[in-house]
Amino acid sequence: RRLPETMDLDYYDAWWPPDGGHVVVLASEAGHAPRLYRLQLADGRASPLSPEGIRRAVMSPDGRGMAARGGDGTTWLYPVADGEPAQVAHLGPDEEILGWIEDGLLFLHAREDAPRRGDVLLLELASGRTSLWANIMPRDAAGIMVMGAFRVTPDGRTRIYTWHRALSHLYLAQGLA
Repeated sequence: RRLPETMDLDYYDAWWPPDGGHVVVLASEAGHAPRLYRLQLADGRASPLSPEGIRRAVMSPDGRGMAARGGDGTTWLYPVADGEPAQVAHLGPDEEILGWIEDGLLFLHAREDAPRRGDVLLLELASGRTSLWANIMPRDAAGIMVMGAFRVTPDGRTRIYTWHRALSHLYLAQGLA
């Protein structure tokens, strides 16, 4: 289905909640930083859900909330319908949210000096407890630079992801001069 062209928004990402009457988009108006909008499919009306400056967002399994990270490195939970946003106190500026499953938020350490690259951690929102969920580093980590896309099913049993890899060759030439 094609998204309505509303308010001259430039779309970056979209999430389709289970109810199907609306879609949540990460979009921006000309001259503004990206933010989350609830977009009504029937009439194309867009309502802002977050302030500007959102860099990454994931939808809750039930479609009623969005976890989003802003430019200042804080992560917030934004209700899609009614309610007030709440800061996620247990995630710092060096953690990157990846997904939201029934058990909690998935994230990884985005620092170069992370304890183990590729470790995806689970934050249980109710308790604040963090545990290792999976390591998704390829067996051959040569040239791995940064993670690309990451998607996970609500039950956490199926996931897809990409890594950006840069490899090069070094040649040694002798006897040319």
